[in-house]
Amino acid sequence: MKLLRIILFLSFSIASVKAQTFFGLQNSNYAGAHMIYTNPASLAIMPFKRSVNFSSIGFNINNNYLSLETPFTFWDMVTNQVDGQYLNANGNIDWKSEWLKENNSGNKIWANADLEYRGPAYATRYLDRLVWATATRTRNSVSMTNVSPQIVTWGKSLLDSTSNLNILDVANQTFNIRANSYQEFSGSLSYLAVNQKDLKVGLGVTGKILLGLGSFNMHNNGSKFSAYGHDSIRVDYADIKVSYTDFDFLSQIMKGVILGSFPKLNNISGFGYGVDLGFSIESGDLGHDDGPSKIVKNKQYRWKLSGAVLDLGHINYSSNATSYHIKTEKPVAMNLMTPEFIVAASNGSTGVLNYVTEYAKQKGIYQEIPEAIAMTLPTKVQLQFDYCLIKYFNVAMHWQQRLSSIEQNQILGNSSLVVVPRFEHRWFEISTPMSFYDNYEQFGIGLFTRIGPVFFGTDNFLKSFTSTKYSGMNMYFGVSSVIP
Repeated sequence: MKLLRIILFLSFSIASVKAQTFFGLQNSNYAGAHMIYTNPASLAIMPFKRSVNFSSIGFNINNNYLSLETPFTFWDMVTNQVDGQYLNANGNIDWKSEWLKENNSGNKIWANADLEYRGPAYATRYLDRLVWATATRTRNSVSMTNVSPQIVTWGKSLLDSTSNLNILDVANQTFNIRANSYQEFSGSLSYLAVNQKDLKVGLGVTGKILLGLGSFNMHNNGSKFSAYGHDSIRVDYADIKVSYTDFDFLSQIMKGVILGSFPKLNNISGFGYGVDLGFSIESGDLGHDDGPSKIVKNKQYRWKLSGAVLDLGHINYSSNATSYHIKTEKPVAMNLMTPEFIVAASNGSTGVLNYVTEYAKQKGIYQEIPEAIAMTLPTKVQLQFDYCLIKYFNVAMHWQQRLSSIEQNQILGNSSLVVVPRFEHRWFEISTPMSFYDNYEQFGIGLFTRIGPVFFGTDNFLKSFTSTKYSGMNMYFGVSSVIP
């Protein structure tokens, strides 16, 4: 039952990190096949001949509207130190609805959810200079930005039949809602261009085939409407662009996770390509006489510098894709209590969207956009510097800068600056990543530990484990191993 309580807690408290994870793992010399995702050039100077990732997952969920405020910490729950007054007769936590708080400060609402599943990956060295690797990955993201609190208040009232909401004028100058899910199959080639005793230089490239599982994008360039309780909406003016492959995008994203690394072909609605490019330099007492088959227990370099451009590419959604533009400068009213709308609502979000689309067509404010949906990858540049203080103790610095704009139809990346002090050995590793994340706006201290092939980490340990107020959580874990 203790495990069940932990899972329930995590489901509600999923630390405020946006589109970011794996800080500890991606700066480890024993990341092995995971180097494919961080910098393909690092594969050329990995300290072993072969590496495999069996299965790994990382997730981030956070927002500025809802938070879970408990009278105990996550650590209290893990260690069975929750006060008895918060437990039920069975010894489980007696969750209270009043612990779920809303932020009514009037700020624009945003929310983000990101999940990355890393399926089977394999890297192997040929002779002393060449490394070939292949990997699979599922990447899912949902983001909502700059939403008016009034819209949320009105939406809640629709779900509460006892509410008595009068006329409410709601205006949004702009907001964006994006969701995307895609599968990635990649091949990496890394070459040790310089292989001297005191200097090694690696170059690497990764090519990707991208299978789009689903996409939804809404960009509001400005709108104002009046909500009349549960009865009707009058749109005073609107300039909204919508494109989607499946409006029920949350379930579409979950399909990518459930299917893991190999989705069924009938779930594919988009296709694209991507590429990563990188370099890596090591300097110190490196040695190269033992051959690549010898597993190095500790890297002997004094310093390491690497850089990469990641996720150059895009996905085109041409199958079952719909794009349209709703624009009006004259008021248009829609009754929400008609039998037709009630039937549409009973069919879920897809039914509501179809009804609204047909209604907009009838009113002459609907314009179909003929071009296919193109989603740009979250392109970013990064630099990593690692310095060996003494044997087994290193300090890394990792800078990532996104190359994207919220005005584009793009999966948004995130900019961060991370310092990672760590103890690193073949069989055991522990580090405490300290990061300025969320485009350098927030500070966090994380924790990463690896015992043999099993690793676990969080990019914000303090908020995830020692806080009593949660607006999100970040975690990653998996199983990867060196192959002699």
